Amino acid sequence: MSDKSVNINILHRYSYENFWLMFHGAEINPKDVQTHTTAGLFNKFHKQLNKEKATDTVIHNFTYKDFQVNTTFKTSPSYEMHHATNDKQSLNVFNLNLYYFETAQLDIALPPLGYFQDDIINNIIPQLNRWYEEGFNVALMINSWEPFVGFESNFPKGTTDLSNSILLNLHPNIHLFTDSLMSNEKLETIYKVKKDNRYDCYSQFINSVFWPSTHFHREFFHFHRFFKKLDRNDVKYKFHYSTRRWYKEKAEVAQNLINLNVKEIGVTMSGGFDDWKEMSCSDEGFWNENLTHYEGLRNYFKSNPQNVFSKRGYNLEDFGGEWLDDNSREAMWNMLPLSNITILHEHKNHQSEKMILHIILGKPFIPVYYKSFNTLKQIIESGGIKVPNPPFKEGYETINEIMWNIRNWTKEDKWIPFRDSMYDWVYELRESLIEYMNKNNSMLNHIINDVDSFTNNEEPK
Repeated sequence: MSDKSVNINILHRYSYENFWLMFHGAEINPKDVQTHTTAGLFNKFHKQLNKEKATDTVIHNFTYKDFQVNTTFKTSPSYEMHHATNDKQSLNVFNLNLYYFETAQLDIALPPLGYFQDDIINNIIPQLNRWYEEGFNVALMINSWEPFVGFESNFPKGTTDLSNSILLNLHPNIHLFTDSLMSNEKLETIYKVKKDNRYDCYSQFINSVFWPSTHFHREFFHFHRFFKKLDRNDVKYKFHYSTRRWYKEKAEVAQNLINLNVKEIGVTMSGGFDDWKEMSCSDEGFWNENLTHYEGLRNYFKSNPQNVFSKRGYNLEDFGGEWLDDNSREAMWNMLPLSNITILHEHKNHQSEKMILHIILGKPFIPVYYKSFNTLKQIIESGGIKVPNPPFKEGYETINEIMWNIRNWTKEDKWIPFRDSMYDWVYELRESLIEYMNKNNSMLNHIINDVDSFTNNEEPK
């Protein structure tokens, strides 16, 4: 057993899935991760605590990169941990996403944290500050899936006013884990806030797609074997652009693809959004004949009505509502099998589940913004893992710059070599992503690199 150790308490209720969200990379047999209850997806072989001890603290001891890590899940801070291997205090980590997920106020895979800004500033941050002032070591984790949320959330556009931000309300000595792409140096330059104890939690961001599994995302991993066996020639399109919300950038990409006039390139949309004004980027609705900037797209879909998908069906045909779990099912069975290659639209400064799910399924894609892929590439490479270069052109600003490349790739003499190289690339990329998820833990990396800075608060007063 390693003589280097750290004690970590997660300030949330214990569950098997919460354990892996926070401690992926742990060198522990999954069968040794105990559960409080037999309910759920993981009740076949996991050790269940006695019902009489269901309220007891669950202690897990494991190694991670030569460090002994002793963990508990308690909703109140832990100063000393039972069976601790040294006299250091515990680090107590509060995950903002888990909190709102556990209290049924938030879907963990889509965290609009700005909606809870008042609660965060008026209730949660003051409690974390009180715990720190009482002598506990405290860290806050925020997975926003966007680069700057938590820093400029709810600020007037064009301002750098941080008076109502987490940064200026959180005690300066409380460590902060975020998946923000903004460096501490840039944060200080732009917002004049020095926060050297802010660290990335990129591996927690990626694993949050699957842990807890509330949107059938983990199924994408298991269906890889099925999709890999599909006949690559038995698809409707070579390239396919899937759209839901219409706004300027998406309409431009869709129209440019249509203008290529290649029957092997398809565009689809979800018809349900026209009936949901709050979910449509057009105030008047896509099908409004008075909106001339949609005229070309409307004509395309009138000529290709089969490319307009609606969630609402009847019995077995019904995917349900416009919610993430229904979207996952629709993507798996309606959208992803349509083509060999997806034209994948992620905002260039954001990450979401879409690219990760394509990779974990093994579905080739070309991102609308190269930067959105390059960001994920840099995250994986930060774990010392090689990421293969894509067969498509690198470094473009938007896919509109390579439309003629896409057209050329559909030509008979170029298509098969390009298509197969895309499959080879995404399969190799999949292995890199899985290795990163299974062997790297951003939070633990930062903690074990400087244990003293995370466990140096005074004893409780």
